[in-house]
Amino acid sequence: MHPSDQVKSPRPRSPDTSLPPSPSSPASLTSLWGILAHSSGARLYALVAQFGVLAISTRWLGPEGRGAFVAVVTWMNLFANFGHLSMGQVAMHRAATSQSTSWLAPTFGSLLAATAALTAVGAVTATVLYSASGGALFDPIPFALLACGGLLLPFLFWEQYASSLLIATDRLRTYNWGQILGRSAGLVGIVLLVVILDLGVVGALVAAAVAQAITSLFGIRGLWRSARPTFDMSTLSGLARDGVKLHANVLGPFLLTGIDILMITYYLGASQAAFYQLAAQLLMVLMVLPFGGAQVSYSRVTRLGADAAWPAQLRLLAILLPTMAALAALAALLAPWGIRVVAGDDFGPAVPVFRLLVASVVAMTFTNLMASQWIGRGFFKRASGLTLLVGGLNVVGNRWLIPVYGIEGAVWATLGSYLLSVVGNTIFVVWLVRRSRSLPPEAPVS
Repeated sequence: MHPSDQVKSPRPRSPDTSLPPSPSSPASLTSLWGILAHSSGARLYALVAQFGVLAISTRWLGPEGRGAFVAVVTWMNLFANFGHLSMGQVAMHRAATSQSTSWLAPTFGSLLAATAALTAVGAVTATVLYSASGGALFDPIPFALLACGGLLLPFLFWEQYASSLLIATDRLRTYNWGQILGRSAGLVGIVLLVVILDLGVVGALVAAAVAQAITSLFGIRGLWRSARPTFDMSTLSGLARDGVKLHANVLGPFLLTGIDILMITYYLGASQAAFYQLAAQLLMVLMVLPFGGAQVSYSRVTRLGADAAWPAQLRLLAILLPTMAALAALAALLAPWGIRVVAGDDFGPAVPVFRLLVASVVAMTFTNLMASQWIGRGFFKRASGLTLLVGGLNVVGNRWLIPVYGIEGAVWATLGSYLLSVVGNTIFVVWLVRRSRSLPPEAPVS
C-alpha cells in the first residue's frame, strides 16, 4: 500500500437527518458493541435456521441428493457473484463520500434495473453453457434441477444490492430482520416441501428460493419510502465502471469457497461435495461474530468515514482474533459429536475435513473485518488485486491437489490461499496504524 494510491477518506460526519430514523441509528444502539451484539444475534438466529435446513436436507436427501442441491445452489451463486459487478459496494462508497441523500434515488432505481437485466443474462448464459457442453459442464446435475435453481437468481442479485443500500442508509437492523424472517421461511419450507410433500431436491430448491426472496425484499419498502427509485443511465454506468475495478475483491472470496464445491463435484462426485459443503457450512456458524463485526464496520465507515472508524475497528480486531482462535480449537475438539448430531452417521467423512478447514477461521475473520477499510477508502484496484490473487491461487491449488489428495487437497489449497490474504491485510494494517498516528485527534465517536 502506497500513499499515492490513497483515495481521500471522507471526514467524520453525523448521520443524515433527512433520512427517517431507523432502529439501528445511534439513538437506539449507542455503542459499537451493542450494534455488534444485535447483528451477530440476528445472524446467529439465521444460521440456526440454516442449520435446521442442513440437518433435514442431509437426512432426507442423503449424500447424493444433498450434493446435487448444493451443486445447483453453488452454480447460482457463481452466476450471481460474477454478475453483480460489485455495484452495491460502490453505492456504499458513494454514500460515505456524499454530504446528502441525493445519491439514493438514482442508485436505487439503477440497481433495480441492473437486477432485471443481469438475471436475464445469467439465465441465458446457463442455458447456452449447458447446451454447448451437452450437460457435461454441470454433470451430474440435470437441466430440470438447474432451471429450478434459477428461481434463486434474481433474489441473489438483489440481496447484493439491497444489503448495501440498507447499510448505507443506516438500516442495518432492517437487513438483520430480513435475514431472520427469510431463514425462518426456508426452514418451514423445507419441512413442508421435502419432509411432508416428499418433493426431494426440487422441493429443497423451491424452499431456498422462497427464503432468498424474503431475505432480499424485506427492506425494499423502507428504501422506497426514503427515495422513490429513478433510473439514470449515467448513474448505472458509473456504478458499473467503478464496480469492475472492485469486482475481483468479491470474486476472490467465491474462488476461495464456492469454487471448491464445484471442483469437488466435477472430480469426485456429488457425495464428496456434500461432505465438504457440510464442513464449510459448519464453519460459517463459527463466523457469526466476524460477519456481524464486518456489517457493523461497513455501517460505521459509511456513517463516520474510514479514518474515524478505524480506531474502533482496530480494537475489534484485537478482541475478535484471539476469541475466534479459541472457538476454532473448541469446535475442532467437538466436531465428531456435533457432525453426528446434525447430519447423522452417513456424514462421518466430513469430520476430518472440518477439523482441517477450521484452521482458516482466524484468517477469514481478519479478511472480513478489513474489507470495509479497503472499500471505504476507495482502494478498489488494490483490494481486487489481492483477493483475485488469493482466489486464483486456490483454484490452481484445487486443480493440482484434488485429483491427488481428494477433499483434503481442497482444504490445503484453501489454507494456503488464506495465508497470502493474511500477509496482504497485515501490510494494510501497518499502513493504517502509521496513518492514524499522523492524523490530528478527532472528537470521540460512539
